[in-house]
Amino acid sequence: LAVLFVIVYPRMAARSQYPVRYEAEIRKAAEVYSLDPALLAAVARIESSYRADARSYVGALGLMQIMPDTGEWLAGKISLADYTVERLFEPEISIQMGCWYLGYLSRLFDGDPVLVACAYHAGQGNVRSWLQKYSPDGKTLSIDEIPTDDTRYYAGKVLNAYAIYQQ
Repeated sequence: LAVLFVIVYPRMAARSQYPVRYEAEIRKAAEVYSLDPALLAAVARIESSYRADARSYVGALGLMQIMPDTGEWLAGKISLADYTVERLFEPEISIQMGCWYLGYLSRLFDGDPVLVACAYHAGQGNVRSWLQKYSPDGKTLSIDEIPTDDTRYYAGKVLNAYAIYQQ
């Protein structure tokens, strides 16, 4: 019995620390934009802990922590005609925008979750630059090769959550 508890307990702990909120909205957007719902859930968890009213110190808003200017650009991509900054606080809108953007980044970086997480956090231009400077093959980066501490930490957290949500 003790051996069984040790084997099962880590999974139970991970699930309790990583609940999925807005699951229906996440699954719907992931299906529409052809993205793994586990990745979308992982980013939402790390970005805002599923808080629809989240605000970052740099000005990112909502569940998926989207900058207002990026939100305006994304509104055009998802055909949201009545975009206002306040709409970033609507979970369904934030999830749709974040999902479209993650799908775009995934296509841009050949589905590499490390690069996608880095680009979501630090921008695709930075990731392209890092690939030129730090990647042995110009196409991939390991967590250890990410040159900034904050993005390395962020990408590690997203990848950990992604692995848990894939279970």
